[in-house]
Amino acid sequence: MIGVSIFFFKFLDVQQNHVTGSQSATLSTPVQLPSSTGLKIFTDAAIDSVNRRHSIGVVVLDANNAVKAGFSTPFVGLVPPAVAEAKAIFQAIQWAQMIHLPLDVLLTDCKSIVDKLTSCNWNNSVLDDVLVNVENLLSFSPRLAICYVHKDSNVIAHKLAKLGLGLDNELV
Repeated sequence: MIGVSIFFFKFLDVQQNHVTGSQSATLSTPVQLPSSTGLKIFTDAAIDSVNRRHSIGVVVLDANNAVKAGFSTPFVGLVPPAVAEAKAIFQAIQWAQMIHLPLDVLLTDCKSIVDKLTSCNWNNSVLDDVLVNVENLLSFSPRLAICYVHKDSNVIAHKLAKLGLGLDNELV
């Protein structure tokens, strides 16, 4: 298990360096992220429809955009993309609360989830069941803002979610 952890942190280091270098060279207009003096958490999900699996990726960055922590978790079963994204948000908030991470903002590249959480327009669906659970968790973190970020600014969490599709167990 120690070898897997070392691999995981090397993977995050390489991805962070790759993303930072490539983004600064290719973006014509800088991405405006919400101001954060503390930790921010990025979430994403990946789906493998052939093997009927999905996975989430969660990455914590500090105010200097240095990777501080993260995890990837695979799940058996095929779900709609919005449900997978909502599960990623739920798992990220739950994990952060369990280890007492002082988060300012959670960033996801799923705008429909952010819009739904801000509108409180609930229906009778699996997606809304997950989002109600997200709202319940947010009652314990009232200062945590959930914001949309373009997928180009969410590359590390996305690659971590894709990495999770090849795992049998959680990678922390």
